[in-house]
Amino acid sequence: MRTIEAILLTGADAFRAHPQADVPEGERPAAVAVPTSVEEVQAVVRHAAEHGLRVAVHTTGRGVRQTGRLSDTLLVQTRAAPAGAGGPARLTTLRRLLLLRESHPDRPAFDMAVSSVLLTRVVRGEHEPALRLVRHAPSVAFGRMDALQPGFAAAVAKARELGYEPFERLAGGRAAVYHEGVLTIGEALRDDEAGLHINRRYETTAETVAAALRSLGVDARVGAVAGEYCPGDFSVSARGAVKLSGTAQRVVRGGAYVGTVLVVSDAARVAAVVEELYAALGLPVDPQVTGAVADEAPGAGLDAVEDALIAAYAARAPLREATLDPEVLAEAAALEARFRPRSS
Repeated sequence: MRTIEAILLTGADAFRAHPQADVPEGERPAAVAVPTSVEEVQAVVRHAAEHGLRVAVHTTGRGVRQTGRLSDTLLVQTRAAPAGAGGPARLTTLRRLLLLRESHPDRPAFDMAVSSVLLTRVVRGEHEPALRLVRHAPSVAFGRMDALQPGFAAAVAKARELGYEPFERLAGGRAAVYHEGVLTIGEALRDDEAGLHINRRYETTAETVAAALRSLGVDARVGAVAGEYCPGDFSVSARGAVKLSGTAQRVVRGGAYVGTVLVVSDAARVAAVVEELYAALGLPVDPQVTGAVADEAPGAGLDAVEDALIAAYAARAPLREATLDPEVLAEAAALEARFRPRSS
């Protein structure tokens, strides 16, 4: 891996690397990073954290997401890692992903319908492959297997009693708890041999999420944790001791949706709700193995974790930030009821 000095461009070099028409005159980014591997992305995010800089992604478009002064920002230029670079980048042949960050926290069933519509349109060739980063209000995503449990109706009622809006998830897996400190990551992907690449997508997603968390200083490992909720071989844990994220898929002819739930903060809230819901469903769980990123990397909030995820995904494929098409939203509204619990 190159040194951080070799990865970063500063001063006039940084400004020439980011020639945006809408940059205020006289203001330049603190630095521009041009990483060529996952390891270099990790080094860049660590460098930004050590120097109090925000991370923003310079996509192939003109705009850049900013929440502060550009002079306090380290820009990461997104481009696919070269062949043979190693890490998650070598596991994908994506040319580009649209980065979609719109959330509808008060309508979780609608938000799930949006992902369903995106998958359908991507498979039909009507939409580019997409990466969603979504924030939430208190809610519970029940899996299709949960709906077959004798205690499903009781679990749905318990979720509402606890102040968590129930809905049914697009991908597989068991019940997962969302709140304001939880991020979900969703990829709508085109793949003519989707059924043959299930494990590849799991591996790629888990390693990408783990790489992002390692860049924040988390000892992130891929693999199941005994007693975890929504168990899976491609969970990402801290130290192999507490679960931070889990991934499930919805596979259709011509494509797949890969959904990941990542607990950023307040693991205790997730654990308390999981314990009650799994008891109602009759499923074993150890709530003590539920973790959060902020417990492993103090000070890492939603913004920092999103920045790290964007940088890690950008090492796999170029990203272009976009907004949801009005036609997608209209179609999702018509499908919203499909993602409400059938026991309602």
